[in-house]
Amino acid sequence: MKQFSIILILIIPILSAKAQPALVKTKIGEEITISMPEELVPMTEEDFASKFISPKKPIAVYTNGQRVVEFSINESNTTWEEKDLALMKSFYKSSILSLYDQVKFLQEKILEINKKRFVIFEFSSQVKGNKASLVDQRDIKKYTYIQYTIKNGKTVLLNFNCPLRDQQYWQPVVHQMMGSIRIK
Repeated sequence: MKQFSIILILIIPILSAKAQPALVKTKIGEEITISMPEELVPMTEEDFASKFISPKKPIAVYTNGQRVVEFSINESNTTWEEKDLALMKSFYKSSILSLYDQVKFLQEKILEINKKRFVIFEFSSQVKGNKASLVDQRDIKKYTYIQYTIKNGKTVLLNFNCPLRDQQYWQPVVHQMMGSIRIK
């Protein structure tokens, strides 16, 4: 019986581990290509309206079947130039720190991917719930991976986030996705 218990202890994590999805090359607009899992699908207008308050729509927004994962690609006019990436990195790090009650950076660096330099932030965050609120009192904990780059006077932003409880599954997937980005 003891041997059976040991076997179960060894097998259960294997059986419960979710296999990593295969990535499919996806063209976004005329100039961006990225490999993504098929389970990420374009967000519906209703989903977008319920999650985002910005009047300016991103280039693309994707979610999963449970509507808990968000991957977006956005661009905005900027005064930054590619030579300013280090300064841009410190500016955006300050912005990230001001948005959350707690932030734990897993990586923050400038990296060249497919001949394009990107500022990369990978972190877990927490926004504390409001105990006095009648609506939602829970803390919100997320895993986020963000990449920024400059292209033709515009900042291109790739942003992935999911509940922190799903980080173990999504982190290796996101690393592959973000490493596959190609911007013409």
